[in-house]
Amino acid sequence: MIDFTNCENEYRKYYDGLNGKKKAIYYENELYMLKFPKENHINDDNYASSTINEHISSNIFKILGFNTQDTLLGTYDSKVVVACKDFEYFENQLFSFGKIKNSVLDGSDSSSFYDTDLNETLNAIENQRAINPNRLKEHFWKMFIADTLIANFDRHNGNWGFLTYKDGNIDIAPIFDCGSSLYPKLNIDDIKHYLEHEGSFNDLMLNHTTSAISINGKKINPQNFLKENTDRDIMNALQSVLSQIDRQKINALIDSIEIISDTRKEFYKFVIEKRERFLKNILKKNVILLPSKDSSIDEKITKIDNAKSQLESKAHISSHDKVKQIDEQIDDAKNSEADSYKPRKP
Repeated sequence: MIDFTNCENEYRKYYDGLNGKKKAIYYENELYMLKFPKENHINDDNYASSTINEHISSNIFKILGFNTQDTLLGTYDSKVVVACKDFEYFENQLFSFGKIKNSVLDGSDSSSFYDTDLNETLNAIENQRAINPNRLKEHFWKMFIADTLIANFDRHNGNWGFLTYKDGNIDIAPIFDCGSSLYPKLNIDDIKHYLEHEGSFNDLMLNHTTSAISINGKKINPQNFLKENTDRDIMNALQSVLSQIDRQKINALIDSIEIISDTRKEFYKFVIEKRERFLKNILKKNVILLPSKDSSIDEKITKIDNAKSQLESKAHISSHDKVKQIDEQIDDAKNSEADSYKPRKP
């Protein structure tokens, strides 16, 4: 890992945030924000480190195709730190979505900057004028799905937003601040317990993983929210993110982190596998089949059903195997179109 201890400090740049100390340094002539964990020591796997998870989760976002802040994992004295490339530098300016939300004057009784009420956030997305609302809403739901995949419980309106550039242009800011992902508070004994007890692991995945987003003052369970939702925009985002998941790359990323144990690596991989499977099951329940390029699947199945009916009308025992064969053809026809779908209308 990179040793940042003797890097040049930048004393004109400072960062806010609640989770740990931060300082500005230069590494290879680039400005980085060093994020320090609240507690850890090198070669001690029995601690929860949001810095390691920040690096892993940021790079998972990259694998999923998001514009994401660059990160480097390293050390500073006896601490494991993550260096996050400063995409503001001294030329650009980040505006958190909380500030955007506060600027929307639509006649509604909006709550505070820090409030993450889903309906208020969606209303602000629709009524802000800096970014195309449809594009911004698409980004929001894709980010929500990706955060659900990595179990990020802290995506609030202060850690996503817009970036204005020195030439006056504005765009959606890169993804940043992903340290509250992959259950960073679990120590190695907790992890071993979950790996050894499937019921406890499933309970953790489905019932004890919340989002910072709230509805009617209560934080949502993103798994239940998605399971109960058939909104077209959400399902489109789900389909898009799932199509980008490359488990081979994600597993290689996790394996490349030398500072964590094989047990912790196994747990992180299992979390991604389990949560991907859950998201796929949600999508399967919310799709309809599209016509095939040659002829519609409905036509194919109708022809096979007709042939099956003709066979069944004949009182020949020998037809049983043929009927079974045609049943299999029907299943094959359905499965052949499984990748061609669109979300149900809400």
